[in-house]
Amino acid sequence: MVELKYEFIKEELIKKVGKPKKVKKEWWGAYGDYVEYCYYDWGSIILAPGVKKNSYYVIDAEINKRGIKGPRGIEVGDSYKRVINKFRYSPQNWWRRISILYQTKNKQQR
Repeated sequence: MVELKYEFIKEELIKKVGKPKKVKKEWWGAYGDYVEYCYYDWGSIILAPGVKKNSYYVIDAEINKRGIKGPRGIEVGDSYKRVINKFRYSPQNWWRRISILYQTKNKQQR
């Protein structure tokens, strides 16, 4: 797993995750600029223009290939129950930062 900063120069992203297989630009009025859809073998990343010159924000990252583990060891294809259990028994003290750890069908677990 690669840790991405919120705002960065595009060359930094390429060093971390490689050059995209395909890039598509689309005008987003909310930004008053183009966003870039960067497609990889393992998924995609959407970049929006950053505040600093030549910088970008990662506004979406999607991993759709099995075998790539994310936070807490969760990966594509894991069962719903396994994912919830990874959150429930996390050694990190998430409860200090948020009040609801997860929610399903109007039932809250704290």
